Amino acid sequence: MATDVTDSPEPNEALAPLVGRAPWRVRLGHGSFVTFDFGARVTSEGHVRGEWHLWTCVSAWRLDSTVGIVAGSEDGREDMAQALATLEGTVLESAEVVNNGMDLNLYFPGAVFRVFPVTGREYEHWMLYEPSGWVLVAGPGSSWHRERADGGG
Repeated sequence: MATDVTDSPEPNEALAPLVGRAPWRVRLGHGSFVTFDFGARVTSEGHVRGEWHLWTCVSAWRLDSTVGIVAGSEDGREDMAQALATLEGTVLESAEVVNNGMDLNLYFPGAVFRVFPVTGREYEHWMLYEPSGWVLVAGPGSSWHRERADGGG
């Protein structure tokens, strides 16, 4: 069960520590889910992830370049994986939640990774696991909250 934290930072503030960092892994997961790992490598339950771990889920996404669309969440897996691999090691210039729908834009040099939530009432759109042990959860709908990554209060 989620624990709402009334004094938690706004989503844009929570994304700020990622700016100026390069993800060392950008991975296509189940379906079109995508994960970005930033910061030091952390081992948790036998899995290595970044101290900041951004997971997009149940959302459409698109990677744009200065000349057009590079790939999107409905493309073939090989095309998606190749496009996402171009972001590994590339410094994140800025990150923002752009509207009440919890759309997320990640700006890299010459590219923007855009996340578009597609459900309004049932599922989370994206999550940011933080070094503090908290997770910023975007969604469902236009809501957001923070909860403990370990499920504790």
